[in-house]
Amino acid sequence: MFEKYFKTSGVASGLAGDCCIVLFLCLVSSFFGNVAAFSYGYQIELNESEVGGSFPPNDHDLFNALSKPENLGKEVELIVDVFGKQKPMISKESLWRLIETKQNSVRSFRSKYTVLEEIFDGDQNLDVSKNISYEFAFLKNKLYFAYEIDNAGNSEPSVVKRSYDGERIISLLTYPDGHLHAGIGDPDPGILMDFFHPGMPLTLARLFDTRLCGTEFSGFSLMLLMQGDNLCGVFEKMEMVDGRECLVVADLSSRYYLDPQKDFSVVQVEGYLHEYSGTGALVGRWLASRSKLFDLKDHGNGIWIPSRAMIEVFDMAGNVTLRNTVDVSFVEVNKGIDDSFFTGFIPGGIPVADAMLGLSYLYGERPSINDTLKSVVKSKRVWTFQIISVTLGTIMIIVALLMKYLAYRKRKLSE
Repeated sequence: MFEKYFKTSGVASGLAGDCCIVLFLCLVSSFFGNVAAFSYGYQIELNESEVGGSFPPNDHDLFNALSKPENLGKEVELIVDVFGKQKPMISKESLWRLIETKQNSVRSFRSKYTVLEEIFDGDQNLDVSKNISYEFAFLKNKLYFAYEIDNAGNSEPSVVKRSYDGERIISLLTYPDGHLHAGIGDPDPGILMDFFHPGMPLTLARLFDTRLCGTEFSGFSLMLLMQGDNLCGVFEKMEMVDGRECLVVADLSSRYYLDPQKDFSVVQVEGYLHEYSGTGALVGRWLASRSKLFDLKDHGNGIWIPSRAMIEVFDMAGNVTLRNTVDVSFVEVNKGIDDSFFTGFIPGGIPVADAMLGLSYLYGERPSINDTLKSVVKSKRVWTFQIISVTLGTIMIIVALLMKYLAYRKRKLSE
């Protein structure tokens, strides 16, 4: 299906990532010579001793041009002009169509993976470390996401399971003491972000359509990133990643490395932050995040999913502040998933708070409004009868004691 794209040289093994940070990541162009002049009067100076002659520049050269005072306010024109001069092994349009075909071919997906999350202090000492087990699945418009934390505190759930069908979120929280809390509610944007967790294999591969979660977040979908965006382009110059030659796609804040010998699958992603002067000019930038994918496995239709990954976040000095090591234990692509998988994780008979109906009931066969009202009325009747019985019993005991006391008093007085 993709043969015509794969008859070129190039290899890469690698990485996928996180961190879509908005600001300016600068991109690339093709030109020749020691100094290349573009239209609009832009100048990019190349260090010939470093580049060994003429070549299509990378985003570092473009950044140098964008940081020149004379180019302030002309960044967009420069980037568009530079990308227009690129002649990569595969055009941006053809690459986008290929990635779109791959992403749309994923009709169902299920995976299990663990993440070792490590947080470092300013001195590069390990501050926090915890293991989290995850499970993710989707079928058409249905999504499922669960995680279990090894060392959860007593105030936070140790196991969280959620599903989403485009209209409602079903949740089951299990606390370390065994207490369960089940609920049904409207889609919450913060909770929906759980469904495209950065360590999830499909987001690592940049093949997850976040529109399933009601948001068009291009950071985890290369197809969404590339469609119709003139500030995202494909470099002509190939770059090495772990000893393999990769095609580079970049937008304003990230670089995506694609392996041509793995159906142009993402193997590495870098995110950048930029520093501006008081006048708004670019004066510096640094690598803010890097994600690497390892041991990619072919699941058909050009879909390569990593078996391992490492996601790192850096400070301005280049120190690691966060590291997530991902190990994927199970992946199924287009194997189908039973619909009950997305609702059957809540045990029958436990109370569930349904915020959409404004009612609470025992989970199982979802009750009709009438059945629910009857159940609520019945429980209130039982509760009312119990209160009346206790009250009457208490009154009778008090009366009996009072009568006994009065009889005692009368006997005493007669003596």
